[in-house]
Amino acid sequence: MLLNHDYKYPFTYILGWSNSRYEQFCLCKRKYYYHRYGKYDTTHHSSKINQLKDLTSLPLAKGTIVHDVIKGILSRLQRTESPIDKDRLKVYVHKLTKEYYEKNTFSEHHYKSRTDNFIDALFEEVHQRIVLFVNSSSFSFILEKALPVKNEWIIEPGGHGETRIEGMKAYCKVDFLFPINGHVFIYDWKTGKSSKLKHKRQMIGYSYWASEALGISKSNITPIIVYLNSAHEENPIKLFENDIVHFPEKIKTETRLMYDYCTNIEKNIPKPKRAFEKTDKINICMYCNFRELCFSDE
Repeated sequence: MLLNHDYKYPFTYILGWSNSRYEQFCLCKRKYYYHRYGKYDTTHHSSKINQLKDLTSLPLAKGTIVHDVIKGILSRLQRTESPIDKDRLKVYVHKLTKEYYEKNTFSEHHYKSRTDNFIDALFEEVHQRIVLFVNSSSFSFILEKALPVKNEWIIEPGGHGETRIEGMKAYCKVDFLFPINGHVFIYDWKTGKSSKLKHKRQMIGYSYWASEALGISKSNITPIIVYLNSAHEENPIKLFENDIVHFPEKIKTETRLMYDYCTNIEKNIPKPKRAFEKTDKINICMYCNFRELCFSDE
């Protein structure tokens, strides 16, 4: 099976659904505005909005670095099948953690919720999850079954995973995909809390991407979520017919809700900022990158 992961669509300005975009939209409309439409704001300079947008946090950094390390491990397997040296892996994890820490600004520092140099704590968090990964049954399965087709692996493909769900633009970018005897396995690594219902929907989206972009029957796709946390669950997702049948209509409904906040849908131009209401949940505000802007807004 040849997997053509260079599948492309013509550029359009119209917004595209993604699991993360819709979650952000539901969480707080004002945060959604600053994150997605900051260049249209007339109250705050775009450079300030972009500065806050680019802030990372300990949980986000942990997830990003873990994904980068796993990508490096899988890419190495494509070059050599020699066993992993765990001491060298630890050094590699520390190197990536240090580089990420030095290149990024953390919201914990910006808002002074932490003033210490927490690189060691971040490294320990990342390393623990990488140890879980290399000791997982999923990694053993990859080593035992997927290595013969390593030239057909898709490891975090370039671009954004753009696809179409019954004509509507969507983004569904997989972490890792490979075929075995006509069947395709899609893996996704999670470093935060388990949320099976939310993550199942995300994996349905990935299955749509694989089916559309790679020409694979949905019945031949098995998505698997691997939680690299204290629970350490490895969950194959059973795709039922109703999941497939009702998913496109859900995406259409959610996309239209986001369209309602545009004055020009085709060009993805938003309504004025005042139309994007602030959340009334203070616990969300406490961890929002844009909270200093909201506190100064009318």
